[in-house]
Amino acid sequence: MIKNATVMVTNKCNSKCIMCNIWSTKIAEREMTIEEYKDFFSRLEFREVEDLNISGGEPTLRNDINEVIDAILDSMPKVRMFFLSTNGTNPEKVRDLFLRYSRRIKDVYVCVSIEGDRSTHKKVRGIDSYNSAIKTIKLCKEANPNIHSIISMTLTSINSNKESLDHIKKISEETGSTYSFRRGWKNDTYYHNCTNTKIDITEKQKGEVIDFMEKYCIADPFMKTQIKYFKNDSMLMMKKCYAGDIFILVRPDGSVYPCINSSRKIGDLDRGIFIKSIGDLGKYETCPCCTECCFYPMLNWSSYSTKE
Repeated sequence: MIKNATVMVTNKCNSKCIMCNIWSTKIAEREMTIEEYKDFFSRLEFREVEDLNISGGEPTLRNDINEVIDAILDSMPKVRMFFLSTNGTNPEKVRDLFLRYSRRIKDVYVCVSIEGDRSTHKKVRGIDSYNSAIKTIKLCKEANPNIHSIISMTLTSINSNKESLDHIKKISEETGSTYSFRRGWKNDTYYHNCTNTKIDITEKQKGEVIDFMEKYCIADPFMKTQIKYFKNDSMLMMKKCYAGDIFILVRPDGSVYPCINSSRKIGDLDRGIFIKSIGDLGKYETCPCCTECCFYPMLNWSSYSTKE
């Protein structure tokens, strides 16, 4: 029973992040049309989805992003949590999008990538988008105070330090946002960055991150498990992983994968999800992972699984 779907609507991205090579791979993956989105998500296996995350690339680079989201939501009548992951380079477009969907869905979340102060953010993101990222949050909050905002940070060799973490905490408080961060993750199925050394952090940096999390983040279940990951290089989140069971990743062409770390194709535009039971997770996936898009679906929806 699929309860959570992360949908990549494009590979195009206007950031040049050091930890992600999506922008430089020039992957010319075909993007589904509006009609294909309607047909694809009208399948029976998606009827129970309640948690939808629109991602990319940078999703706002699609000129028809509203029509894409409408097509998905019209086919998923039970969605009550909506997330959009953005780099914050199109503040007004994101605001208008959230005004549109906050009238339709109970809980809407704008997840904006910020990597530290303006100078640090530019070094990590490769573009000077700090001010527009902050503006994105402020415009959404001004438009509708009930819109949830999350500042999303990826830890690299540049920003894994007390100063950057303190800055993210400060601006989250100033903007009425929550914040989340995770260690830069290497894979060639999503980030295309397995040879990237700029992601690697030192033991000293790891210690600063642990100190910060133990001081400020212990109440957050994801952060709490990340402390174990940083200390032991192992993150056993659940007794069983439900990737491909209760949550999936859909790429722009309609191909379906259990998660962002998996190279195992379990569905496509023509057949929907054609592998409905995965008995050997970890054989084709880099497990255990440490990303929110896997952790929170398991935390929220694992009790709904019909498989044990």
